[in-house]
Amino acid sequence: MVIRAAEWKWPNISIPFAKEDSSVVERFDFVKDQNNENYDLTVIFRNGGVYRYFSVEQEDIASVIFAHSIGSMFNKLFSQAGKYRYEKIG
Repeated sequence: MVIRAAEWKWPNISIPFAKEDSSVVERFDFVKDQNNENYDLTVIFRNGGVYRYFSVEQEDIASVIFAHSIGSMFNKLFSQAGKYRYEKIG
């Protein structure tokens, strides 16, 4: 099943993850990038770290949200891939 974040029609979206869902990621906040079809994603980690990723593809957001292991998929698509520009903000 293909889920497109663009279909959600919200300017700002916040998705909290229960500890049972992810022991690593606490919450995703994202907003549509005004320059393209991608999203700026803020990731709040349970250890207190906060990072903002820029111009993230909606398919990558959906892949993490619906993954069996949220932390593992996040690492694969974001941390290890080096695909997105990011900054530590907290």
